[in-house]
Amino acid sequence: MLNPTKQAIKSPLYVTQHSFSYEQMLQHCLWKILSETGLIHIEQLTEMEAAVISRVVKKKGSPANYSSSSEADDELKVLNVAIDKIICQIRNLQAQGQKYHSVIAENRTLKTGLKGLTNISEKASRNCLVQVNMDRSVSDIGLSKRTVRLLRSTGIDTLEQLKACSLPRLRNQSRVGVKTLHEIEAVLSSYSIENSFD
Repeated sequence: MLNPTKQAIKSPLYVTQHSFSYEQMLQHCLWKILSETGLIHIEQLTEMEAAVISRVVKKKGSPANYSSSSEADDELKVLNVAIDKIICQIRNLQAQGQKYHSVIAENRTLKTGLKGLTNISEKASRNCLVQVNMDRSVSDIGLSKRTVRLLRSTGIDTLEQLKACSLPRLRNQSRVGVKTLHEIEAVLSSYSIENSFD
């Protein structure tokens, strides 16, 4: 298992022929997470995409293992599509509130890899049709305990209610400051929900 580096995590989302360290981080962390937790089913990838991922994992991304640059280019094009699908799967799982941390909870390398991947997945996320469970409790969407208490004191208990709430309604609560509003806005944005409090 390769430890993902800061440089790798800051790399562009799409893999290029010259970024094999990033490719390794993607495959060793992302694919291992999803395969071990059973959160991605093989039918969600085409046979070619699954085969390419399998080969890249075994080759560990070394360019010397490709017979030609065209072979590497072909595989990486397919790999990028597969990566998009996997990141979309992660985003959908997050939106549905499903738990996927149990297997990787004690594995720092995998946790770091997943964090890096989700942090740089904005472009892929925009291409995903994320299915958000709007009935989710505000206590289960990543808000601080203090913010959850404040929202519930105003009668807001679900993601749907939070999406629909108005700025005046929140600002009328003396304890809801700019920092809290920005926290709420950031969480809504992570679920591709627009509701600006500025």
